[in-house]
Amino acid sequence: MLYVEPLYVQASGGQSFPVLREFLVYSDGNAAYQPTLSAALNEVFGVTGGSTQPPPTSGTGSNTGPPPTNPQVSADLQQAIADAQRDEDAAEAALRRGDFAAYGRYQKALKSDLARISQVAGKSG
Repeated sequence: MLYVEPLYVQASGGQSFPVLREFLVYSDGNAAYQPTLSAALNEVFGVTGGSTQPPPTSGTGSNTGPPPTNPQVSADLQQAIADAQRDEDAAEAALRRGDFAAYGRYQKALKSDLARISQVAGKSG
């Protein structure tokens, strides 16, 4: 099971939309709280390398599980995480533009990406 919760804050001033600040991600006893979806997913699943920053060894997140041992699963997981981050970024950009149809499409793609992450992560255990 994979749980992802974005943390939004209400913007002050002229901006009427909430602002995304952090992501809380939880899976199989591992939790992370990071400023980007990919960083939180990487920390929870013990993935290092790729196009995102490696998870910190100490900090706001917690990763008690071992990293994936199968290199192909790790590569697949890295790609799934990158896809999720891409779709999340695109959804946020669409929301800022006020393009709710595009926002909905990217949120649907993100849901699919997260399901793929959960499936791939299940292969590493």
